[in-house]
Amino acid sequence: MNSIKNTIVTVTLLAVSYGAYVVLSNPQPNPSDLGLATVPATDVPVSVEIPDTASYQSPTDGVTSPGVGEASVTPELPETANSPDWPSSTPVEVPAPVDATADVGPVTQDNQLTNETSEWDGNATSAAASFTAEPQDPGTYEVTSSAPLPYATDDEAGVSTSASEAGDSAFEEVWKLVQSSIEIGKLDDALKLLSVWYNEPTLSSEQTARCVQTLDELAGTVIYSQESFMEPAYVVQEGDTLQMIAERYNVPQDFLARINGIESPLELYSGESLKVVKGPFRAEVDPVRSEITVFLGRHYAGRFTARMGTDMPANAGEFEVIVKETGREYFDRHTGHRVSRDDPSNPYGHRWIGLRGDQITAAHDVGIHVDTGTSEAGCIGVSPVDADDLTAILSVGSRVTIRQ
Repeated sequence: MNSIKNTIVTVTLLAVSYGAYVVLSNPQPNPSDLGLATVPATDVPVSVEIPDTASYQSPTDGVTSPGVGEASVTPELPETANSPDWPSSTPVEVPAPVDATADVGPVTQDNQLTNETSEWDGNATSAAASFTAEPQDPGTYEVTSSAPLPYATDDEAGVSTSASEAGDSAFEEVWKLVQSSIEIGKLDDALKLLSVWYNEPTLSSEQTARCVQTLDELAGTVIYSQESFMEPAYVVQEGDTLQMIAERYNVPQDFLARINGIESPLELYSGESLKVVKGPFRAEVDPVRSEITVFLGRHYAGRFTARMGTDMPANAGEFEVIVKETGREYFDRHTGHRVSRDDPSNPYGHRWIGLRGDQITAAHDVGIHVDTGTSEAGCIGVSPVDADDLTAILSVGSRVTIRQ
């Protein structure tokens, strides 16, 4: 029995030994011989090298963006022939965060705005001031980045941020329309659109400067040049006089003479074309800003620096022009002293535009006159040039509003 077990174990060991011998002695078969696809070798980097940030170049590096210039404060006006001689504007003498407004001038043949030198070196600020038939040789008009502004900033004016932002947005929409009107030569429409925004407290300082500058320029061209924008030119008929035409359009004869370059009212010829506008002009006096602003209907028509004298009525209100004189006797209500109209110390100077208001102010002399600089007395004093211009612009019957 034991011999049989030994035999079986021996045979099994021999079989295992033989199988091992066969495996070890024969070569390993090639996978391609078995019909199997080989996997291509792939070089996998051990690590990824990140470039140094100091030497890394952004896709936008080396690309120079076009320079952004300063925004044009004032759109260019189309060419206007025979523009009058109105003076450069200067700042209104009130506290302000920025400087004076840009000069006002006629439009030259190259469509560039120009400025001119006033005959008087005072504080005239209006496109309307000192308009005459013969323009002087103008210099080049240039808008600076620091747009001038004789007005308070938003914070100083007490305007809320939300209200100011709303005003800013609405103004910019109107500004686009104004520019479009200017580009197609409709300067009358541009002036009317922008006039609504004059002295608007919700505007930013930059917008106010832009608005006032452009209003001065538009008014100088639309109202005070010889080119007709608001009304068709009037053709002189046989028997017409300048006074008759002025009365028909409700403006002073002197105004028509100045904007048409007429030296003598008798120099009219049948068939001649005259520039005309429908009046009367009206004025607003702002004692706080020391300024007189003139309007023609809904159109802004210029502004003038003014000084309020000690004889100004305490109550603001509505007045009308009742007389225009070359001088007036001054009566001091406090002392009873009188100063003749020809006396150099007369605070009214050589021009007097008398105003009549309600019963409270009827007993007082209220008017616009030359500021002689000799006294703090008087009412609404302006420069000699401005006094002459206001006399030519305002009619007897023109409304004058004096604000608080």
